[in-house]
Amino acid sequence: MTIYLYSGSDLSLAQYPSPEPPVGSIYIGRGNLAEIRVNLLARADATTDLINSALSEAAATTLRPRFEELADDWEADTEFGSVRDMALHRSYQQIIGMGRDAVPLILERLRDRPNHWFWALSAITGEDPAAGLTDFDEATHSWLEWGRRGGLL
Repeated sequence: MTIYLYSGSDLSLAQYPSPEPPVGSIYIGRGNLAEIRVNLLARADATTDLINSALSEAAATTLRPRFEELADDWEADTEFGSVRDMALHRSYQQIIGMGRDAVPLILERLRDRPNHWFWALSAITGEDPAAGLTDFDEATHSWLEWGRRGGLL
């Protein structure tokens, strides 16, 4: 981060080193009105999205082995169980406990090996794009489309 200090009474764009100050620069001026300008305005959302994306990717990489272990265990133990038993299984609950970082992993698993991941997805995200649907394939499609629109797949 670069900090520029100006002691003049007028802080105009002409005083800045360039027409568009670099992201992360702080400009501090003294005069009639002290002005602090943190230039994260124009690209704040993009920067935040980039950071969140990198963190999610790193978390997914770290979580993937544990997620796969739990998902395999859940599928093996509940192959012939009820949806209720599937959702209450200890491994499924641990996956829900992984939070939002598990969502891309769940969506990948849903895409590659469709199963009843809807309860977990809804519990984690607070959303339900498959609400009202009774057909498994339609619900699967709805969640996968939701994931694609959100950049999670």
